[in-house]
Amino acid sequence: MNLKMTKFEVFGTQQRLCHEGIKGVNVALGGESVMHCGAFKYLGVILDSNISLNQHIDYVKKKVSKMLGFFSRARPSLTIESANRLFKLMILPILDYCGAVFHGCGKGNEKGLECLQRQGGRIALNTPHLSTEQIVTSLGWELLQEEEKTTLLNWLKIASREGPQAISPNILNLKDIMFMIMTLRT
Repeated sequence: MNLKMTKFEVFGTQQRLCHEGIKGVNVALGGESVMHCGAFKYLGVILDSNISLNQHIDYVKKKVSKMLGFFSRARPSLTIESANRLFKLMILPILDYCGAVFHGCGKGNEKGLECLQRQGGRIALNTPHLSTEQIVTSLGWELLQEEEKTTLLNWLKIASREGPQAISPNILNLKDIMFMIMTLRT
């Protein structure tokens, strides 16, 4: 193990981390001290000590914005169908990766991601003034928030092994889902 590349993170609520702090925590491996990091990337997701996902969503927004710039420059030479396909292949996976985890990450973050999806739809349709409803209908898309709910429900159906009747279709946020998983386990 490369101890120079090894770091540690303590997870908790903001209040608990402030109250207990990590200043007194020393981690050593093989006699060498391991440094604390504020956030790290694991399986493509940036995790911070509060697991708020704000840093990750900011990273996704920046990455998708760059891709949308490329997409808008390439758009004049594409048909609507090929532009839609290009968006679904190159940009949507970035927006949608770990999307189920984003569910309940805050209205501001959700709106920011949905805004990027709408912008991609407007570029694909080559029309600057369309409502979300028109974009979704014209391109045959689902809004990110709906895709997240569908993914979570499918995962819970498999995880619960109780069938669809045991799962509520009115899941609102990640805390509800975690409570539901804990309830299903007991």
